[in-house]
Amino acid sequence: MHKRAWLLLGALFPNIMAAQAAKTLQIAADNIVVRFATSQSETAAREILAAAVEAREELAKLDRLASLKFDKLTSLRAVEIWLSATTYEFCQITGRPWWQASVYRSGIIYLQPLRVLRERGSLATTLRHELMHHWVEELSQGNSPRWLSEALAIYHSGEIALLKPARQKVKPTELRWRELDKRLERTATQAEAVQLYFQLYFLGQFLEKNFTLEKIARLLQSLGEQKTFAQAGREHWGEETQTIEKNWRQYAQEKLNTVAFFK
Repeated sequence: MHKRAWLLLGALFPNIMAAQAAKTLQIAADNIVVRFATSQSETAAREILAAAVEAREELAKLDRLASLKFDKLTSLRAVEIWLSATTYEFCQITGRPWWQASVYRSGIIYLQPLRVLRERGSLATTLRHELMHHWVEELSQGNSPRWLSEALAIYHSGEIALLKPARQKVKPTELRWRELDKRLERTATQAEAVQLYFQLYFLGQFLEKNFTLEKIARLLQSLGEQKTFAQAGREHWGEETQTIEKNWRQYAQEKLNTVAFFK
């Protein structure tokens, strides 16, 4: 959300800011901080903290880099988790709908209540998703395109398995990368979100199969050095942006037209 939109949201709903300004408690471990209202149970916060540490360890297993290990995130900016007391509070603070599990903004993960995440069976996948956003933001210094961050987060979170029953309704992608960012901004329904998630999942899969996680990390670092995506793509992936995007669209269409497209 843009800064101006966030300020407008705060003006429209003063209790949004009040919710975060209220007296809170916090617990921390391994550069992860969980904040929660004094009215909430510390037991729930400790469960979230343990799950977040475990989720980051799971992401570390994916890493094959010599110098950019996920476990070295402990030396980077701490990630903060705001544990909402209710879904209503989550929606007020984030401006997002009830069906969304979490939101990541500038080093802070806003979570639905633990009870909600348990009921959906999405606690671990949600935390992996948002921690991947943190990793992308740290490497790129906040300069990664949103579609790239979302593609990596969806691909590595494991959450796509929760959406498999909806796969028959997914249509082959016709979206270009710039259109993905616009669609992410204005996604209004859960059905629209599912459509985007499948497309972004295959984008993450395509990029890692063709360029490896190491080359993706190098590209993100270059973005953090103020290089354009086109410049970073030529340098680390050896191809022009238009060519990579064209090949991805063909890949996604083939996958989505295949019955067993998770292989």
